[in-house]
Amino acid sequence: MTQDQPQILLWKYEPLSNRLRNLFSKAIVWFTRSPYTHVAIYWMGAVWESTQWEDEQGKKHLSSVVTEGRHGRGEHPPAEVYQLGLRMSELQLGQLEEYLRSTTIERQPYNLLRGLCMAFVWPTRWFWRWINWTPFKADCFGEFCSSYVDEAFKRAGVDLFPERLEEITIPGMFPNSPRLVIVRA
Repeated sequence: MTQDQPQILLWKYEPLSNRLRNLFSKAIVWFTRSPYTHVAIYWMGAVWESTQWEDEQGKKHLSSVVTEGRHGRGEHPPAEVYQLGLRMSELQLGQLEEYLRSTTIERQPYNLLRGLCMAFVWPTRWFWRWINWTPFKADCFGEFCSSYVDEAFKRAGVDLFPERLEEITIPGMFPNSPRLVIVRA
């Protein structure tokens, strides 16, 4: 497959220089029981992601952002790279690009509250299945990294997780997607 198709970059936990981000990454690993802490899209020579970033004046933001290059805003290169098993059509690529560009222009916020709530919902998902109710079905403004990537592909007509019961997505789900093939481990 050629690079004209988007790739999904997946990071595993590695110690970071920023203590707060390090703590947040450790919490993701602990609550999800997965070594993966961040996911982003690499396409058109840039990384599209929902993360914490700093502008030229040093002001910190929590929102969607596009960064030139292969690593995005991370200190480390991604641990794994995935790509769709099938080629996306021009229409799908156009829809993906429209979503990515609109969210980065609008600086769609990182939904920290949803992420914190998910820390309690994810480990108890067996209960939500048992009572036949899914938390977070209603749309709420903002995303976190994994739901941002998932939603971008959904907007392009590609459901990365067709068998899932939950509406929530965590980074550790991407290696198990039936739609993705590993490009580099």
